[in-house]
Amino acid sequence: MVNFLHTVDANFELLSKVQGRLGWDSSVEGRISKVFLDVTKPVLLESYLFLSIEMWGTSSIRKLLELTHKQWKFRNSKVHYGRLDGLTKEEHLQIIQPVEDILKTPSVSRSLVIVIC
Repeated sequence: MVNFLHTVDANFELLSKVQGRLGWDSSVEGRISKVFLDVTKPVLLESYLFLSIEMWGTSSIRKLLELTHKQWKFRNSKVHYGRLDGLTKEEHLQIIQPVEDILKTPSVSRSLVIVIC
């Protein structure tokens, strides 16, 4: 993960190493390092969001879990075609086609796209 940093900030380098050791699976399952909160807190204090670091961390993990759950539902509806959220077959196909198009793009471009169903 450190290889992707474009900064020399020691805090971000530490965060990258620690979160990299935890791994991607831990991140998408809502397990993040305390270092993540330590690095984010000064930025949050300078913003006008009026959120505590605990609220920000909880909210961020909740959103990440919601996203992975939606992706899981989408995958299951694709593999075991059923009615996804009450959609008709045509509506279902309108969602699937753009996602399949994205999957056919080179992996570098694909990493920049987030699909929310």
